[in-house]
Amino acid sequence: MQKNGPFDSRAIANKILDYADQKDTPLTIMQLLKLVYLAHGWWLKFTNGHPLTSTLPQAWKYGPVYREVYNAFSRFDKRPITGRAVDPITGFEFYADMSNEVKAILEEVVLSYGKHHAFVLSDLMHKPGTPWSITVEKFGYYKPIKNDLIQREFDDLRQQ
Repeated sequence: MQKNGPFDSRAIANKILDYADQKDTPLTIMQLLKLVYLAHGWWLKFTNGHPLTSTLPQAWKYGPVYREVYNAFSRFDKRPITGRAVDPITGFEFYADMSNEVKAILEEVVLSYGKHHAFVLSDLMHKPGTPWSITVEKFGYYKPIKNDLIQREFDDLRQQ
């Protein structure tokens, strides 16, 4: 696998949790889902469309969700996450050999967004014209949010 992805979204989630632990920033599943999405979006922006995750987020009611990440951490409900996503067959944590650039993006996402409440992060993604809102309007809930929409949004964010 390439050191610049795409990666299993659970490996991205685990690395984000590692950085959050280092920064003493407990995360709930809703926060984690948003941080994986934000990392993917910024990575798309900085790599001109190269995906960070091997699956697309889906447009769920409260924003973009990676189903695999949700399934891996749903047991924590609204409590801070204290474990990692593990492969149900091997029992090993999802891990990926990531480049320093990927690690830097993940760490920066934790530093920039990790302290925000889940609803604040969700509100960012529910604004009209966001990839989430466009996907919900055109296709409905639980449909994949396309990378070109995500990249366009993060291109616009970078301009602001």
